Amino acid sequence: MSSFKVSISSYSSIQVTLIGDVKYPGIYNLSSFSTPKDLLIVSKGVRKSASVRDISIKRNGETIANLDFYDLLFDAKNVGATLLKHGDIVVVKQAQKLVSIDGFVNNAAIFELKGKESLAKLIEYAGGMKASASKRHIKVDRYSDNSIFETYNVSYERAKNFQMQDGDKVFMYQLDASAEKQ
Repeated sequence: MSSFKVSISSYSSIQVTLIGDVKYPGIYNLSSFSTPKDLLIVSKGVRKSASVRDISIKRNGETIANLDFYDLLFDAKNVGATLLKHGDIVVVKQAQKLVSIDGFVNNAAIFELKGKESLAKLIEYAGGMKASASKRHIKVDRYSDNSIFETYNVSYERAKNFQMQDGDKVFMYQLDASAEKQ
């Protein structure tokens, strides 16, 4: 049986342009084996207002891929495995719907929602409710039309039909004494 060993002592580099809502836009020299994820790491990431769910790769004037990094973060799908090529442009758009959740959830944070993703999806992204969370009292604070402040009290049963808006602030309350079994 014969065998052989391959050793790569050098590889070519490529130039890729990063634009949009990123901390350091510009032209980056990367190895020819680089992916969009590698580019974002080298460039020190995106701004707080950036979308990590709508990143596009343009090659020769055409969009060749649209990336949603939530597929990687929440579904363990291999996102951004597309190898970048010399001259590619990676565009990071601004997030359209950023919503915060706090209180009795497992991972309080600000999440980006797409399209018709509901309050139930937001709770899922937050790792679900803690065991002591109330399913009857979920508070949603909302600013409408930059002039009206509204507060909604939503039950978990209605959460999958409750549409979120950019800037919504959600608070999950703890069970209170009224939830005690009689």
